[in-house]
Amino acid sequence: MKRTFSILLISIVSACGSPDSIQITEAGDDHLYMFNDFPDSLFLGLYFDQSIDDSRKNLEQNKFELIDSSGAWRYWNSEDSNEVILAATEHLHSFKLMMKSAESLKSTELMHTIFKQHAVSAQCSSDFSVYTYNQKTYSFKLSVFEQNDLIRLNFEEQMRR
Repeated sequence: MKRTFSILLISIVSACGSPDSIQITEAGDDHLYMFNDFPDSLFLGLYFDQSIDDSRKNLEQNKFELIDSSGAWRYWNSEDSNEVILAATEHLHSFKLMMKSAESLKSTELMHTIFKQHAVSAQCSSDFSVYTYNQKTYSFKLSVFEQNDLIRLNFEEQMRR
């Protein structure tokens, strides 16, 4: 009931107020807390040009377990069924996030609302959407691919200023 009320309240605020007023505040209120600081923090404190070592430490501090390191760093969080794939590079310039939990699959509309807030362009459809962002020091593209049992997010840095 509390979650339904929170989603309803966020929907009303987004329809009536400015897009900047949407914010998820606590992990207990909503499982999309991982995007609280989006787009400054892409996902749970990951950001572009961060060292891969720091990105890996960040994931491990957020209860992600390394499941494969052959060619890329694959991490899994059993609590929320999220998987993150980091390229085996020195710094973070792209990564993939697969969200499989029932809560994530039910909250795609709210997730898209979060992504649209600061996007300079959005091309949305029912199964594939692309958002672009211009930050102070870089620009990036976020692709969202939705399936019945999975949401795949691809974060890709486009240009560094």
